[in-house]
Amino acid sequence: MIRYVALIKLKVGASQERVDEWIAATERLSIQGMRALKFHKDLGLREGNKDYAVVADFDDEDGYRRYDTDPEHARIRQELAVHLIETIDRCQFRV
Repeated sequence: MIRYVALIKLKVGASQERVDEWIAATERLSIQGMRALKFHKDLGLREGNKDYAVVADFDDEDGYRRYDTDPEHARIRQELAVHLIETIDRCQFRV
């Protein structure tokens, strides 16, 4: 299984309504080989943390690649995420 983790810093002034729309659209994705995908809002327990973590599990590398290149995912990135995200750090690993 492949686990994907992304840590996201939002742009200053990002609308919570738009953030919620982006999260909901991403969590609705249904892609072959994707077992789960969930956003988690930072609790603010430490100064300087990112705003959100995304954790997703995939059957294998091909499942992750389908997610990464999925047309609906690309649309969500272009129409929503690009306007909200300041930085994103990604990692994929085996579990």
